[in-house]
Amino acid sequence: MAGTLEERTKIPLFDGSNFNNWKFRMEILLEELELLELIDEPYTQKVKFLETDTTDVKASKEADLEKLKKRDRKCRLQIVQRIADTHLEYVKDTGSAFEMWFSTGATLEESDVVCHLLLTMPSYRSYVRRIRCSLETLSAENLTLSFAKNRLLEEESKKRSFKPKPKVKNENQQNIAFVTSTKRNTVRGNAEKFKFKCYNCGIVGHKRSECKKPQKRNDFKNSNAEAKAAVAKPSEEECYCFPAMNGKGLHSKSIETSQRVYIQNLLKRFGMENCDPIRTPFEKGQAQVKHDEDAVIEEKPYRELVGCLSYLTLNTRPDICAAVNYYSRFQSLPTESHWKGLKRILRYLCGTMNLGLFYGKTEKNILVGYADSDWASDTSRKSTTGYLFKVFGSTVCWQTKKQSSIALSSTEAEYVALAMAATEFVWLKNLLKEFNIETGVVTIYEDNQSCILKRI
Repeated sequence: MAGTLEERTKIPLFDGSNFNNWKFRMEILLEELELLELIDEPYTQKVKFLETDTTDVKASKEADLEKLKKRDRKCRLQIVQRIADTHLEYVKDTGSAFEMWFSTGATLEESDVVCHLLLTMPSYRSYVRRIRCSLETLSAENLTLSFAKNRLLEEESKKRSFKPKPKVKNENQQNIAFVTSTKRNTVRGNAEKFKFKCYNCGIVGHKRSECKKPQKRNDFKNSNAEAKAAVAKPSEEECYCFPAMNGKGLHSKSIETSQRVYIQNLLKRFGMENCDPIRTPFEKGQAQVKHDEDAVIEEKPYRELVGCLSYLTLNTRPDICAAVNYYSRFQSLPTESHWKGLKRILRYLCGTMNLGLFYGKTEKNILVGYADSDWASDTSRKSTTGYLFKVFGSTVCWQTKKQSSIALSSTEAEYVALAMAATEFVWLKNLLKEFNIETGVVTIYEDNQSCILKRI
């Protein structure tokens, strides 16, 4: 049997190489199918409409154009079936067989062919990686097939001609002819003296077996055990800047985090280790007081203390978030009253340094949020937003931020705070969804009735 046309013309898939051979086979196939003329020029240019054409002539031309369109689709099908998947990107956006034919590689520049050749070669060869690096420094004119061929042949010849040098022993090792030992010392021909250190006494020049001092075998084991214990259990002073974790056991499945050592070092750093504790970090009505008459301080480490407190706020102490947020607004021109406010926060931390965050499954609700806001408490008449989210009863996200606009009422300020909390809730919901945790209906608590009714 002669077989079908596709069986008689088995054309390999085009993957960017041997384009001339693939092109010749495809031209024979398209000529057999009487589709060769469609790759010479677009089919839309074969039929030209004129203004002087009558209605019958236009109808006949439209019919001819429709026939050419069907033949063009058939030609595109023949071309696509003989293109590899790695080269389909070049023909996806084409609209005719003519464009597809020229997108396969007929109009590719020589530099593109070279790049494709080098990228398809195995990268474990070192000279291939060197040639790829040289592509960045060459222009398109110099990047030719002859250049790539010469470089490959040159690197291959270097690799074949390279012979590793045999390992030659040192002259001292070659001159050693004999070794004689006596009770008093050891003689080694022309060799150098023994350069290693004795493990027993620490003196260079002899081995441990030749050492005259009594050997202490247990010291090495004890020192090694002490070193491992020191590595396994670092002291609190070494990791004071990180939250200390206290697990309550495998059965409880809970963790407590705190930064007690960090707070102690912070108090010593700013000379507040002997201060009197206080119950609140922020004085009521402090935000509405104007400090224009106070003297500006320059010698105090105001920004340094704000940065230390901000780090503490972000890790384990959301209770000082509002106070730190307020005093961080005056870092450019701090006054004496602002400095006293930061020291008040340190006094509060002195009495609550053991407080921290508890992580454990204490509630059935997966995600719960709390949002609140004041109204025009700042001298700029802008409100401050605050929100907090808990996952299974554990606090995981909190923020205090000054609103960008001036609210005309407390309802508007609370509504802006609720909107900011909602955006954070959407992010947390998507994050939990990635861990296959469905939150379901989430409640965000708000204490302003007007805002709740407006939301409904």
